[in-house]
Amino acid sequence: MNTLKNISFELCFLCIVLFSFISCEKDNENITQPTDNNNNLKITSSFGGTLYIDGKYVNKTLPTDIKLTRGTYIVSIGVEGNEAGYYRKEVTIENEAELQQITFTKEDKVAPKIWKVLWVSYTKAKTVDGCTTSVSKNYVDIAYNTFLEKLKEIEDNSFQAISWEIVTKNFYEETVTIFNEAAPENDPAYGMNWDKSLSAIRKEINIDDFDLVSFYWPANSEDTTQCSGYKTNFGARAAPAPNGNKIIGIMEFPFINNEFGIQHPLAFVHEWMHTVEASYPKKGFKLPVDQGACCTAHSGNDFGYATNFKDFYPDVIKGKVLSVDRKEYLGIGPEALWIYSTNDIEISLFTSKSIPHKSSPSFSFTRNCGFLK
Repeated sequence: MNTLKNISFELCFLCIVLFSFISCEKDNENITQPTDNNNNLKITSSFGGTLYIDGKYVNKTLPTDIKLTRGTYIVSIGVEGNEAGYYRKEVTIENEAELQQITFTKEDKVAPKIWKVLWVSYTKAKTVDGCTTSVSKNYVDIAYNTFLEKLKEIEDNSFQAISWEIVTKNFYEETVTIFNEAAPENDPAYGMNWDKSLSAIRKEINIDDFDLVSFYWPANSEDTTQCSGYKTNFGARAAPAPNGNKIIGIMEFPFINNEFGIQHPLAFVHEWMHTVEASYPKKGFKLPVDQGACCTAHSGNDFGYATNFKDFYPDVIKGKVLSVDRKEYLGIGPEALWIYSTNDIEISLFTSKSIPHKSSPSFSFTRNCGFLK
């Protein structure tokens, strides 16, 4: 009997100790103290999130903890799903030996940065040697819907750190002149003459207000292939606007008779990448570029993406492309997109006008007029 009493007493004693330990742990949850792994900032939210420190992706998702040295940081998260958005806080670490905790709430969600976009379309075109093309308004609508879908993709990949304000200018009666590289005396950048077109539009619209101007012109006339032998052009650049004092992104696409209205929907993100890839490095953001490649838009192989632009471009936008030496993550990131639109980049950082970019044959989007039926 005494043995049973002793056992009962010991069990009760253990329960009391265990309960006291659990209670103390609960009471001490918010007390600042070093963690076992020396991390000193615990970050939580009720909706998860991808972690960024000072705009850099750190390959952690919430809840998590991290080690920071003394100083002030922008701690931010990109969230997908029902609470999608970009959230940010300023955090100061004064004592590296103390554990701090921050919790992101809905109040930390930032209003998106507004990027202004000008859509310009022509339903009639002619080449310098007299070949003419035209499309119906229906083609304009098809391409415009593709345009909106791709803008939404960029917005979503930025965790909605940006939003688009779109102005449309459709020329249904005017004819745009198309230059081609078959005639060496003409503009070697085949396609539209951007500076002339922008100067003409400036008479009605202040193009300095826009981050992006996207041109469209007909490469084929309804179901009939015309201008055989002439290449259609996808092109883009970021440069000072003609007769202006702002940097703008410029893109060009030919209308093609297919379900997208252009030769390939991915070409839109590709060319948009050309309009931003020169700007963000000027503000200190590292972008991935293959060895020997011209630029980010034509990279990906060295970073393990092969020719899979479909995955590469979203990771560039999110700033989560692992460097070749596997020491850091490269790309733009939502913080950069939220702080700087193209129009915010100082014109003084561009020492000369950027050369218009021609699509590479390896990207497989440059073809003869009307090649898709």
